[in-house]
Amino acid sequence: MYHFNTFAYTHLQFLPPNSLLSLARALSLLAEVLACSPRYAQAVRTLRIVGCTTTDVPESCNHETVYRALDERIMVLLENAPQLYSLTLDLNITRAIHYFPRTLTALARVRTIRDLRLATFLAAGSLVESNQLLESVPEEKPPEYRRMYLSLCTGGWLPVVMRDPRNLRWFGLSVLDKAWTPEDRNWAMTLHRIAAAATELETLVLYNGSRFDANALGQIFQFGLVRVPVAVSPISVADH
Repeated sequence: MYHFNTFAYTHLQFLPPNSLLSLARALSLLAEVLACSPRYAQAVRTLRIVGCTTTDVPESCNHETVYRALDERIMVLLENAPQLYSLTLDLNITRAIHYFPRTLTALARVRTIRDLRLATFLAAGSLVESNQLLESVPEEKPPEYRRMYLSLCTGGWLPVVMRDPRNLRWFGLSVLDKAWTPEDRNWAMTLHRIAAAATELETLVLYNGSRFDANALGQIFQFGLVRVPVAVSPISVADH
């Protein structure tokens, strides 16, 4: 279990060994500290959360309750750390794909984050739901990400959070779906947008390359990245 005092920390890390239940409790405590201490809230710059297991969930509390609590706590932290510029939320060690709708919705509204790493999540939502999310986002400049690594299952959330990739310099994408085809409009919209607008992009890495449709990728890059005046190097498609 983590403990906090009232002194302001700039960089916060929650690392293994831990469990999602202990993380939920610790993040709840942190949220309380930030809520009652504006100085603390203003000081936080980076937040790194790496989840490990769920083995300590008591019989009186099911896993769904733990996931829901953790999702809500992270959302509260995003809303109460106005200077946060780097977020890592890595649950890959749990060997499960997670659904955190409140966290992902909050990220669509947070404009300060420049460095984002998410693994492994279901970026759920249809295009209709994505349009509704866009309508609920304030008419202000969207997040200007500079570095991103996403390990996701496809969903309508992805085009929403990637609606302005102009300052993106490094982008890594790991596809958790069984395969990506031209009919998967969420992946296509995202990669088209990056290829057409990410004029500062220096590195593009696509993991699980066998799950991408090679012809669709070729068309996207042909009509996007090759027209960017700044060289994009290296471009890598990994099979692992």
